Amino acid sequence: MRRSDACCGAAIATSFFGGQALRHHLHPMGLVAVGCFVALSVAVLVILWPRRDWEFNLSPAEFINIYVEPADTEPLDLPSIHRDLALHMGNSAALNRKQLRWLTGAFRVGAVLLVAEVIAWVIVLINQS
Repeated sequence: MRRSDACCGAAIATSFFGGQALRHHLHPMGLVAVGCFVALSVAVLVILWPRRDWEFNLSPAEFINIYVEPADTEPLDLPSIHRDLALHMGNSAALNRKQLRWLTGAFRVGAVLLVAEVIAWVIVLINQS
C-alpha cells in the first residue's frame, strides 16, 4: 500500500458514505467519522511532508577530500576507508530508522482512522434505514 492510498481511501469513503449519511440529519457517529477524516488527513500530511534530513550517502567530493586527497594528512589505506564508511553507513541507517519509526507510527494511526471512519459511516447509514 502506498502512503497516499490511505488519503484516497478516506476521501472516497467520506464522499460516498458521507453524502448518503448526511442527507437527513447529523448522527453523532457522523461527527466521529468526520473527526476521523480530519485526523487521517493530518496523519497523511505528516507522512507525505517533504523531509531534507534523510541521510543516504557520502558525496563524491566529500569522499575524495576525506579519504583520497586529505589536505593535511596522507590518504587512508583501503581497510581504514572500508571501516570508516561502514561506520558512516551505520550512523546514517540509525538516523533514518528514527524517522521511519515516526512515519510507520503515523501510517498505522492513519490506517486505524480509515477503518474507524468507514465503520462510523456504516453505523450512521444502518441507523437511518
